[in-house]
Amino acid sequence: IAGNGAFNKSGSSVALTFATTAQEKGTTEAYIDHADVTALGNAGDDTVSIGVKGDKISQDDFRGVSVTATSKQVFTTVAAGIEVAGKFNIAASTSINLLGEGGDGHYTTLAYVGEGVTINQDNSGANAKQSINVFAFSDTKIVGGGGAIGLSTGSTFGAGAGADGGQVFKATDAYLSASEANANNVIAVQAYSDESLLSFAGSIQLSTAESSELAGALGVYVWGVTTTAYIGSAGGGGTTKTVRSGGSVLLAANNDTDIVYIAGAVEFTEGTASVGASVAVNDLTGDTSAYISDDAEVTA
Repeated sequence: IAGNGAFNKSGSSVALTFATTAQEKGTTEAYIDHADVTALGNAGDDTVSIGVKGDKISQDDFRGVSVTATSKQVFTTVAAGIEVAGKFNIAASTSINLLGEGGDGHYTTLAYVGEGVTINQDNSGANAKQSINVFAFSDTKIVGGGGAIGLSTGSTFGAGAGADGGQVFKATDAYLSASEANANNVIAVQAYSDESLLSFAGSIQLSTAESSELAGALGVYVWGVTTTAYIGSAGGGGTTKTVRSGGSVLLAANNDTDIVYIAGAVEFTEGTASVGASVAVNDLTGDTSAYISDDAEVTA
């Protein structure tokens, strides 16, 4: 949170405020790779995170193998400025939020079982509740705001501007690529991604003298979000992956993005010219997919 003020009763003044929150490349991951795993589920219940209808919940009676990666990013970035002047005056505030980069620079949350792994290859004596859970969950919450207030008591020109913007590039992936995986109950592979944005940008420009006044507000965010869950291999066509469940196989990818923009400008002058404008822009691209590749054999 950043703030600035400038006061000059008879002269000119400028108040500029900037606030930035940035987290570039990053990875949260959980995995099993190059291993033979046996988990018959006879030792007792465990508490793990699982996915249910797009949400992350805790299951306290889980038995078997669970590979879970969860991440949470919370940004609160607010910039505000106030300016009072008797002559020329400018008040401007900008807040910026950055998560990840374009191209290969996504912030990644990843849970997987790699190729060549076996899980419960010999499953004799396994508990009836024995399951396999592969779950990736990413939660991003952003509150951003830029506001400016300008008061002209005798100026010839005044301008106020508030802006909020940023970019979010993230990938949430879960996959099961084991050469063999067996469970008596449920095999679940799920990737869930949630994003919420509350963005406000505003400016108020007031003049008690004959002057020209300009007030503006701008909100711009760019999103690149991918959410992927699969059984088998990413491109298919590899060695056979055998997945057997005595109950059900659940494969799911879910993305939920909630965006609220508030942008406004207020301008009042006793002078000859006044302009007020506000713009909100949202550029959202991404992909949400869940699939079984052609090199996987799944039995449920």
